[in-house]
Parts: sequence; C-alpha cells; structure tokens
Amino acid sequence: MYSRMWIALLWLLPCSLTGILGAAAWAAECDGRDRVQVILRESVPRRPGVVSIGDVAMVSGGSSELRRRIAALDLLERGDLKTAGPLSQGRIRARLLLDGIAGDCFEISGASAATLAAPAPLVDETILSESIASALEERFGIPAHQWDLHIKSRIPELPGLQLGQTVDLRIDVETPQIVPLGPTSLRVTVIQGGQPLRTWIASLDVGVLREVAVARQLVPRGETFDGDRIERQRVRISEHARFAVPEELTGRTARVAIRPGQPIRWNDTEDTASREVLIRPRELVRLVASKGRLRVTLMNAESLDHGRVGENVRVRNPETGKIVSGRVVGPGAIEIRL
Repeated sequence: MYSRMWIALLWLLPCSLTGILGAAAWAAECDGRDRVQVILRESVPRRPGVVSIGDVAMVSGGSSELRRRIAALDLLERGDLKTAGPLSQGRIRARLLLDGIAGDCFEISGASAATLAAPAPLVDETILSESIASALEERFGIPAHQWDLHIKSRIPELPGLQLGQTVDLRIDVETPQIVPLGPTSLRVTVIQGGQPLRTWIASLDVGVLREVAVARQLVPRGETFDGDRIERQRVRISEHARFAVPEELTGRTARVAIRPGQPIRWNDTEDTASREVLIRPRELVRLVASKGRLRVTLMNAESLDHGRVGENVRVRNPETGKIVSGRVVGPGAIEIRL
C-alpha cells in the first residue's frame, strides 16, 4: 500500500529529484529550438503489457536519442489496462517532466486525450447473425435479409482482432431439416486459418420477415374481410403457420375474432359460401344415419336449429318424437354417425 501511495505522490509532484538534475542537461541541448513533437492519437488499440508514450502518440523531431527516450516512457502498467481512462495531454506532460525532460524540449499536440480501445472481437453478434442467415439462405432458399435473428446465448470469448488486422475466418452452421422458427439451437463452429477454433451451441430466436395480411380493425367472427378491415404489412413470422395475403381473402370470412394489428392466419378464415345458413328451424330435412356400411335415410325429419356446413344441429323424428343431433352436410341434408 505504501508503494502505491509513493507512486501516486510522485505523479502529483511537478518533477522528481532525478528530473530536476536531468532537466538542466536536456535544456542545454534542446534550448527550445528543436523540440520533439508528441502528437497524441485519438484512439489506439489496447494491447497486453506496458503502454508507453510511443504507443499512443507519434513522436518526431528533436534528437534521435531524446525521441527514443520519450517514446519508451511508460504510462500504464499491465494491471492498470482494464481500468485506464483516456490518457490526456496533461498526464503525458507530467510524465515527461517527472522523467527530467524540460518543457522546452517537447511540444504536445493532436488529440486532447488518447482512448485505449479494446480489440475488436473475432466474432460478435453481428458477424454471427450474418453467418447464420447466410447458412439458412443456402439451406432453405429464403434470402438472408428476410431472416430476423435474436442471439440469446453468450458468444464464447475468442482471440481479439487488432485494428487493421485481418484473419482467415469462417463460421460453419449446422442447419436443421426444417425451417427453424421461434426458439432454436444451432451448432456453430468458428474456423480460423482452416483449423477449428471453437464449437458451441448457439441459442437464438428465429423469425422471418414477410408481407402478409394484417387486421386494420377488429374483424368479428363470421364477418367478411374487405379493404377497410385489412392491409398489407411486413411483419416478423416466428411460427409454422400459413399466413394469408390480402388478395387471398376476397370472399372469405373470419372463423375467429381477429384483433387489430394481428397477422391473419389462413386457418382462421373460411370461404364465405360455407357460412351460408343451409338449415333453419321447422324445416323438413333429409336425415341419413350410418354405421359402417349400413345406411338409413329419413326424408321428413324436422330441424330445430339454424345450421351451416359442418355445424351440429338438433333434429326430431316426427313419427317417434325422438330428438337427435347431426352434422349439416349440405342444403337440407343432415348426417348422423352411429
């Protein structure tokens, strides 16, 4: 603890005893006429080890010996890298003075402070999403820009990529047999220089962007779709279902109530003709009862309910008064399976 306090104290001092003695020698040599130019960069990659002035600034002018000395001066130790903030011109000036280099021997310019940027990750969420979308396009023929992928799991730590550095990188994705929609897990392998670097299971939520029919307002059950009630929108589909487009809904009605903003599934619609009432109360209907190959037909049964195709209605036998339930199969026709 005492050593750290001592180091902090030295930083607060304008110069050390060594600096005072060395300043006179350097002042005589440079005399303010041929200063070393220390031009601070705005951002530099963060590297392991000690950070020196030469890492964060371009050093030119002056004598070669002084340039080398200034460039080699350390600013940060290895353990300070993670918590280091921007390295300001004032901090660099204090470091030079502390080392005994007179103010007339250097001039600091450029950025007001240099920021230590972390190395770019070898694989980030954007790179991984693009690779998965390309693999799914190749497998299922759906263009990569139509896939909407949300990465849920953490991407494993991989070696960083320094600024300007390029690598021979490939990402292999093991695609499933059917189009993945919703919560999905895919095996991903990062290959660098032709050699597998890391394999893991990526957890993600998969959707496909499609233009489909969307309810503009509430469409009650049994109501017909029209231009005022529906519109075409580009939405994210994340389930295995067929969704209708506006042109397909002409002459169709809603089987269930459809809320505003809800994409319209094909199975939630039906042909308008099937909604026509084919059976009415007190009508005489043809009742067909079947069991296996046996069929019995009653021509003068009486319907007690309204009924559409596929709906169950009550029917009374006028001779016995017995009431049974049957399914409407057509105009004036009801079927019972025994």
